[in-house]
Amino acid sequence: MFVKYGAPPSQQNFNLYRRIATDMFALRKPPSYAVWADLREMLFSLCKGLERSRAAEDAGALAEFRKLNLVAHLLAFQEACTGQEDLKFIQAKQAVSLIRYTDVVPADKAFFLAGDRCRKVAMDSMAFVFFNRYLDLSEGIDDGELGHLDNTEFAGTDVPFDVELPEVSSPDPLPRSYLPRQPLQSQLHYHNHHRKHIHSHIHIP
Repeated sequence: MFVKYGAPPSQQNFNLYRRIATDMFALRKPPSYAVWADLREMLFSLCKGLERSRAAEDAGALAEFRKLNLVAHLLAFQEACTGQEDLKFIQAKQAVSLIRYTDVVPADKAFFLAGDRCRKVAMDSMAFVFFNRYLDLSEGIDDGELGHLDNTEFAGTDVPFDVELPEVSSPDPLPRSYLPRQPLQSQLHYHNHHRKHIHSHIHIP
């Protein structure tokens, strides 16, 4: 409905728009490109409506929904690249870009996918860092807090450290295709052995 008729920039609808976007971001099984494109179109329509508004209270909402619109675009772009061998590297870069938005995308999901995408294009150093972060986040979800989280490797980046943890790490099981071909522990042993050399290789597009 919001795609067909537009998303009215009414404050009474803002919570609904947020809920639609964040619930979709949290899905473990990726929707089709068409579904992501519809979400992106809805949020774009909303942003255009807010841009036309002169209400001071809409300024913060515009920044918020622009961010949600960008996240929807990144997810749509990733899905459009799926199955395209010559676009795997671009898909990996989009997944890495997504980790700077883990204040709205579940952090465990974002880091696992970034690691998985990087690993598939032989960006091994970055993949090890992202998988390690994923394991730390999963442990934090089990413990209910992130007091143990080491942010050293993301110092100086715009990756958010203060993220909200979901109650459980996987509302819907991650597809087996997401799992790395080698056991995570063997990869992380390599990562920990070469830890001091890896930080210089982290690049977030």
